[in-house]
Amino acid sequence: MAADQERMSYLAANGTAPKISIIIPVYNVEKYVGKCLSSLISQTFTDFEIIAVNDGSKDDSLSILLHFQEKYDNITVLNQKNCGMSPARNAGLEIARGEYICFVDSDDYVAPTYLEELYNACVETESDIACCYYYFHFVENDFLFEYPFRCRGVFDRGEAMNKLLRDVQIQSLMWNKIYKHSLFTDYDIKFPTMCFEDMAIANKIFAHADRVTVIDRPLYYYNQ
Repeated sequence: MAADQERMSYLAANGTAPKISIIIPVYNVEKYVGKCLSSLISQTFTDFEIIAVNDGSKDDSLSILLHFQEKYDNITVLNQKNCGMSPARNAGLEIARGEYICFVDSDDYVAPTYLEELYNACVETESDIACCYYYFHFVENDFLFEYPFRCRGVFDRGEAMNKLLRDVQIQSLMWNKIYKHSLFTDYDIKFPTMCFEDMAIANKIFAHADRVTVIDRPLYYYNQ
């Protein structure tokens, strides 16, 4: 089925919208995508959907995605020709139904409380964005290194932008955060097709966030 037909079928489906939509662009990650999806399926927070966008993978990534889709009702696979990270994320955003959006890279994985802690941080502090710390996971020797963040707490727009623009206290990464969906839809924000697309879009999103929370727990595992 063509990608546009898949999107139309998905949007036409009935059902209550989940609290969180997780968007995962996938390209040639057969060694890692199973662990990525397993870590999400095992979350303590359960009100979410996973939108996995296969971006023309040439290995067995698509078959792994379809296996998970067949097994779990909250996983939807979009299959498109290879267009790159940004178009894949945009394709996921087109059909995302959640109140919050979360991006996970398909060769990474997350802690069991990843969604729960980020969601609760947004709700309890009335924040538009919640961020967490993360680990570098060196795959070759299975070594974990916690990235040394330098801030925590709740910040207003000006404070958060100041920390983001320095790219040290809050980094321009899409994947260790959740976002109010309305930050994308209300301001028609989409990922540009360019290098370092995270840095280009993070500034736009944070510019519209009234409040940002940073929690001081490493909940995301970035495979190195």
